[in-house]
Amino acid sequence: MSIEERWKITEELMRFTWEALLEMPFEERERRLQLAREEHELSSRAMAEALSKLPR
Repeated sequence: MSIEERWKITEELMRFTWEALLEMPFEERERRLQLAREEHELSSRAMAEALSKLPR
């Protein structure tokens, strides 16, 4: 599978996901987006902590 084919699949999945998200009631959409934001923040903190422990 080429890089272009993989990217096309990725774009299709992103489009499908956003369409599904936009069909949800506002409260559910916001709840899910907030969970995603929290997970992203935790991931960023973990990465920053790991990087801070590397020798300089």
